[in-house]
Parts: sequence; structure tokens; C-alpha cells
Amino acid sequence: MAKLSSRQRGLSIVSLMVGMLLSILGAVSLMTLYRTIVGQSVQSRQRAAQDGGLAAATLSAQMELQNAGYGIGSSAARAAANTDLVMLSGAALNGSGQLSGTAVTIASGSTASGNAIVWGSRPATAYECSALLVQSSGLLLLRASGSCSAATQWATLSWTQSAELIPAGGIGSAGATLFRVDKTMCWPYGLGSMSALRVSLWDDNSAWKTSACLTNIAGS
Repeated sequence: MAKLSSRQRGLSIVSLMVGMLLSILGAVSLMTLYRTIVGQSVQSRQRAAQDGGLAAATLSAQMELQNAGYGIGSSAARAAANTDLVMLSGAALNGSGQLSGTAVTIASGSTASGNAIVWGSRPATAYECSALLVQSSGLLLLRASGSCSAATQWATLSWTQSAELIPAGGIGSAGATLFRVDKTMCWPYGLGSMSALRVSLWDDNSAWKTSACLTNIAGS
């Protein structure tokens, strides 16, 4: 009579444990990959929203700057730099609406820089003063209340915040974000060329900038 074999066939407990371990490692790897992809997607959406906000804000600033010198003088004698357009360094707006800082001379052949720029315009019959101010790493649009006859009156005017174009902390360190004015060949939106003042808003930390060609302001 043939002798029966006592060997059993199937999975051992060691094989089951190894399989379970491999399954757990695979599941952990998939969860880690999913978390990484979701995190990157969230960061991408946040960066896209921030970049879109910065683009909209700087476009608004550019459009506001186009008003500098409007309605002042004539084609033969345009509004003047350092009178109808003033650059300020170390500028700050206090709680009483007073603007402080030091005026920087805008001269031909050089670049003037600061953290605020004040300009005048005459959209109707009255002269009006407006300003853009970089403060606390944000960008503010200011309007002067009361009478104003020249941008050089900036220190004696009462200012109100018309709009917060970029919230505080939105554009890098305050010291790196500057307005820069130089005289060059330019034209609004790059559609032509003439000798005019160009104002740039430049943030060296995030490497973005916008510029406006002020065709209504005569260079010094």
C-alpha cells in the first residue's frame, strides 16, 4: 500500500505577514503621493490668486498714474516734474491723514526713487492731488481732501485712503519696493515713442514690476 505524504500545501504565516507588510507600504506610499499632489495644487492655486491680484493692482496703479498732469498746461507747455509730479522717500501716512517724507528731485539723466509718488491733475475745473504710497509692504491709493494747487503741497494736505490696491505684506519687504522715475523714450502701453517720464513700480524680492509713461508731464 502506497505511503501517504504528510507535506501540506498553502501559504505560511511568514508569507502572509510579508504580503501584509508590502500592502501597507504600498498604501502609505499612495497616501503620501496623494498628499503631495494635493498640497502642490493648493499652493499653485494660492500663487495664481496672488499673482492675479498683483497684476490687477499694478494695472490699477498704472491707470491712475496716467492721470498725472492731465488738464494742466498745454501741448507746448506740459505739466512739470517736481511741481505737478513729486517723488518722496521715507514716506508714511499717519492716523491723522498727514503724509510725511522727503522730496526727491526728479532730474533729467538720473533716476529718482522713493516709496511714494504724488501728482496733480485737472479733470474738470479744479486741481486735484493724488498719490500712491508703499507702506507696510502694501500699496495704497490716496486722495487729497480740500484745495490743492500743486503736488508740492503734499506735506500740508489732508489725505484719505481711496483704495488698498495691495494689502499690507503682499509685496515683499517694504525697503525693496520702490517707485523709480527716469526720462526715456516711451508711450502709454507701448503703442508709440516719445521723450517722457516713466514711472516704474519695482519689487526686487518678487521680481515683478509695472511702468507707466507720463506723456502729460514734461521732464526736467
